[in-house]
Amino acid sequence: MKYNDYPLPTPELVNVLNQEYKSIVKVKSLNVCKVGVLEQKSKLTQLYIYLLEQQNCLNNLKKLNKNIELKFNIQNHLNILEGLGVEVLSVKTQNNLKTCFADFLKTEAEILKLLMFLILLDNLSFNKEKLTQILTEQLETFNAVVNA
Repeated sequence: MKYNDYPLPTPELVNVLNQEYKSIVKVKSLNVCKVGVLEQKSKLTQLYIYLLEQQNCLNNLKKLNKNIELKFNIQNHLNILEGLGVEVLSVKTQNNLKTCFADFLKTEAEILKLLMFLILLDNLSFNKEKLTQILTEQLETFNAVVNA
């Protein structure tokens, strides 16, 4: 006698399980959750903090390498974020000239991740053009530092 408590899933079994799940959970369709305004504001605040740290790293890098010439001022990015509603923060920074390049790369990577996350949101509650402007200027800054 064959014992078959755990049958392999067939299309009929998957269909029955889907129907039961819908009836229990009362879900008409599964949608992707949208990121709320509070989380977006939190990401903007994180971006502001990383920009402050990057500004410190760039000042240290300019002390070490006089060939670094930046087209854009990071303070303008901070002003844009303040215009979007981010509260002005002060962050205690460390002036370590030995690790300033590595610190710059870490902050730049985080800044680019946060900007791409915000720009690619479907329901972004803030000005996407301003964030895109910050992204392009950050890429120019990255290029200027790496190629100096």
